[in-house]
Amino acid sequence: MRQISSLRRKELNWSEKECLRLLYERGVMRPGELATELKLSHSTITELLQRLAEKGFIVYEKYKEARLSKDGTLMAMKIVRKHRLLEVLFVKMGLNACEACLEARKVDYLISDDLAYKMCYYLGNPEKCPCGKRIP
Repeated sequence: MRQISSLRRKELNWSEKECLRLLYERGVMRPGELATELKLSHSTITELLQRLAEKGFIVYEKYKEARLSKDGTLMAMKIVRKHRLLEVLFVKMGLNACEACLEARKVDYLISDDLAYKMCYYLGNPEKCPCGKRIP
């Protein structure tokens, strides 16, 4: 995966990372759909989308659909990769796939790129998560 040094300087909070993950998994989404999925108010989701657009991760105009930009797609792939690697690790530790997903969601945004790389190596470079989804 291409390294994006400029993205490392753009810190994201949990809601921003979840928004990128949803857009990666579902494609184009309307603000109302994101607000419902993330359990955020419409005004909060609008602010979140504007921040992500300013950071260059999404293409968004107020009251219209949001989609990932090229940098947003690369960042979302990193987020999803970390999540799915954590799922593999947690299942290896004895959790079922559903529990592993819930636990991974709590901490996936805290994992560094270096730790994700080491986890991948430790786990034998898995290609799929316990749910059968490809690990980017």
